[in-house]
Amino acid sequence: LLRLADIFRKKGDIQSAKVNLEKAIKISPRNASLYPKYIKVLIDVYEFEEAKKNLEVYKGLDPPLATFDQLQGDLNFKQDKIKAAMGWYKRALSASNIEVYISYASAMLKVNSFPDAAFYFGLALRLDPLNVEATIGLARALAEISGVEKGIEHIRSAMERSPYKAALYTGLAEVSMRKSDFASALKYTEEAVLVEPTYAAAYKVKAETYYAMDKT
Repeated sequence: LLRLADIFRKKGDIQSAKVNLEKAIKISPRNASLYPKYIKVLIDVYEFEEAKKNLEVYKGLDPPLATFDQLQGDLNFKQDKIKAAMGWYKRALSASNIEVYISYASAMLKVNSFPDAAFYFGLALRLDPLNVEATIGLARALAEISGVEKGIEHIRSAMERSPYKAALYTGLAEVSMRKSDFASALKYTEEAVLVEPTYAAAYKVKAETYYAMDKT
């Protein structure tokens, strides 16, 4: 069930990931390793009260402090409680933890602190060079710092050694879309679904691209 949840989450199918994690927790409610993934999914779908309840359960299972702090940071950041989120993230950063680096870098990206985002995505990639989220995040930061071509170049370089082609094509689409290159964004989403027709995240970025085009 956990493996299925991971597959669904990587495809961008958050609801299916949530269903499988709920089943796993029902079977093994004292398994602390299930809760970080489940809490992140709850945060993603804006179920903040459920996320808080599960954080309390997780806290009672003696979790790694950095992971608990990171999840608190994620929860606060998603609710636009930026100052509180940064306090939790700063505590979590004391550990060399890839999930902490990615969460903090993602927050930095959203507040337009692009050099900080690039730095922490870079640290995450040192720990896991094939991590898709960090690869795309760093590409987005590079696109803002040095121009869209730098971001595209970073993902294309990663694509040569990565098995996650659909995700990286979707990343190329996201970078292009955010820099208003809508034609390239749509082309990359088509490449993603050719590789993996059920890749939900590609359809999401495609829809976002059409929405952005309508607003311009």
